[in-house]
This record gives sequence, structure tokens and C-alpha cells, in this order.
Amino acid sequence: MEHDRKYRLKRAFAGFFILILFSQVARTMAADLIAPAPTDIAQPTETPSISPSDSPSPSPTESPSTSPTPSAIPTPTASDTSTPVIITPSNSPSPSPTPTKAPPHAIANQALVIHVPQIVNVDPRANSVALPAISATGSDFLLVCAFGNGLTLDAYSSDQLDPKFGTLFSGDRSSFIRTSGSTASALSALNSAGGLRGISSHGSIVGKSITLEFVAVSEPTINPALCNVGNLSNTRTIEIAALGLDMDMKQADVRLNK
Repeated sequence: MEHDRKYRLKRAFAGFFILILFSQVARTMAADLIAPAPTDIAQPTETPSISPSDSPSPSPTESPSTSPTPSAIPTPTASDTSTPVIITPSNSPSPSPTPTKAPPHAIANQALVIHVPQIVNVDPRANSVALPAISATGSDFLLVCAFGNGLTLDAYSSDQLDPKFGTLFSGDRSSFIRTSGSTASALSALNSAGGLRGISSHGSIVGKSITLEFVAVSEPTINPALCNVGNLSNTRTIEIAALGLDMDMKQADVRLNK
């Protein structure tokens, strides 16, 4: 009886051991046959970061000349409108200089033919005088400058001048007047409407004078700086002198009729 009991225990232990061994083998085979779950996939190992000191430095042999220059960029053809045209300053046309017009100036040829009286006689008691006609030829455009020595100059025609005809006038009723335009129009401003008149500011006009300067210019101008650039031979001075008056007493026989 005791022997039979021991035999049963041995068989039980042997069966239990075989069961455990069988279950272990079955688990191993099942692990080999069943694919691993996504969570069991081995994750890639972390790549070590590269420090700035480990990064490769640019080769010292590289030069900026290797980059394409604007001139190397191809210009698109008429059929290719997608690429914009790049115009560099070297390719852009330089603006041509615009010729500047020279300002009005005295021309080189100052050979003028001038007719102006040297002396004008007036009544010793007069305080004004009308000058005779003045003439000048030899230039297309003329500048006339008049200086009154102790006189005020009055040109009556200056109020009637029309700028659209190209005649310029300045300084009327002062001791310094200027007129310019074509030679004919400049002289007409002084000769018309009774001519240029000199008026004494104090007392008689006798002993006063008027100086006229004629300058051939490139175009009408009344720039006072041009009054002194003409030839000295084109300067005239008119002296105001007293008109001589003689009073003669003549004796004659007087007969009385009875």
C-alpha cells in the first residue's frame, strides 16, 4: 500500500514536470511564430549630436568669384517671359548730357556806328531838356545803358512798351536806365514819344551831362553787369550847355514931324 502511494506520487511529479517542460517549449515556439507587436520593434538608437567644433569648416580655397555674376545671367528671349531681365548699372545706357544754353552776353564784334550829339544847348533857365534822336547800327541786338549825371532820365515811351515784341526796359524816371532788344526796338524806346528827357533835380540843367553806353549782345538783356563790357569807343557823353543870348542896342535918328 505504501509502495503504491509512492509510485503514484512519482508519476504525478513526473507528469507535472513533463507538463511544465511542454508548456515552456510551446511558449518558445509560439514566440517565434507570432510577429512582434509595433511596440516591440526596436527603436533606432539616438544619433549623437555634432557640436559646432565638429562641423566641417568651409574650405579656405573657396572664393567669391565662384558665385555667378549678374553678367553671367542669361537674358530671356522673346518667347521666354518668365525670367525677369536683370539690368546692371554697367549695362544701363548713360544719359547723354543736355547742352546748356549760354546766358545773354556781349558778342565779340563790338564795331558799332553811333550817332549821338556831343553838346545840347538849352536856355540857361531851363531845368529839363529833350535829347535829339540817337542812332546806332552794326548789331542784331543792342543794349543801351544811360547814366544821368545830376539828372533824372525819363523815357515817355517806356509805359507803352509791349514785352511780347522783345523790347526790355528798366529804371525809368531814375538816373540809370537800360533798354534792350533788336537794335531798332531798343533805340525806338529812347527816341519815340518826344525822345529821352533829362530833368535836373536842383536848379538849372546847364552843366549837367548824360552818358550813353552801347553794347552789342547775343540776345535782349538788361543785365547791368554788361553795361561796362563794351568797347570804350561805343561810349558817348552829351553835355548840356547854355544857349548864348546877345543883346545889342542900336542907335538911329528919330525924326519928329511938326
